[in-house]
Amino acid sequence: MQTRHMTPLEATLPRRSYCALQILKPILAAAGVPEPDMRQIYVGQRSIREFSTYDGLSRAILDFDMPETRATTILDHYTTGTGFKGIMSSGQLWLSPITLRLNQGELDTFALEHGLQGYVDAKGSHKPALAQAAADLFYLSFTQPQPSEHLWDVFGERGNGYRLRFAVTPGSAGQLRAIRYHGQTTLLRKVNDALASAGLPRFILKQISRVGAFYLPLMLQPENETRLLAKRFPGGNAPTISVGSHDVWPITIGSADKTAELTLIEVGIRRQDRAVVQANLPAWCPTIPVITD
Repeated sequence: MQTRHMTPLEATLPRRSYCALQILKPILAAAGVPEPDMRQIYVGQRSIREFSTYDGLSRAILDFDMPETRATTILDHYTTGTGFKGIMSSGQLWLSPITLRLNQGELDTFALEHGLQGYVDAKGSHKPALAQAAADLFYLSFTQPQPSEHLWDVFGERGNGYRLRFAVTPGSAGQLRAIRYHGQTTLLRKVNDALASAGLPRFILKQISRVGAFYLPLMLQPENETRLLAKRFPGGNAPTISVGSHDVWPITIGSADKTAELTLIEVGIRRQDRAVVQANLPAWCPTIPVITD
């Protein structure tokens, strides 16, 4: 490599950092992602990591692979008759722990695809770190507001359940992202494959435990899920409560919650009597329109 081709900034970088940057440049440029500040990234023998005060490369890659929604968005949530009664009586929606779905490709799909050996072994068997990550991640599933027979069948009790339409505004403690389904190579995978081909270590994405919760098996694509995710940190005063054998993360509908503000704007039904459902809505939402899908 000829130093005359270096920019003044590149000329100040250690050789391994400069080499890593040259690998990253064309991949990031093709994705429309800006170059990272390599002065804030440590290129070691076993990994490439950002310093504690910098997350520019992690955020750019994550927002490209699984874009975050920060504005208020209209989304649907399907539930059973029992679930609807619980929501109406409590005035809350609960985020459930990822632990409940570990046998459905949660976290391990992303870990296997991206070589996260701290979470799974070469055969895909879970390691303790994956179970711990799952126990502290809480999710709530939404979908785009489009008619879906599949969602009514699977989550809406074959038409006997309910569809709740919300205006969802993410808060500081929650992330709202559309699920990415396995099948297309992520920018993170492209970056790390190129680094490995050049004899350099992998880039370790910040928030790696959360990222896997937005990456699911291809067979789940018909769900077209957008997910609200929150992470419980030690000593972070997360508002979790115990329900039966596991914890949940409740959000009061209509409140300015730090996780997300959820405003109920419509109730969808299939087989119920619309007038009866309307008449039995609770005091906290008596005028919400009930729509027959």
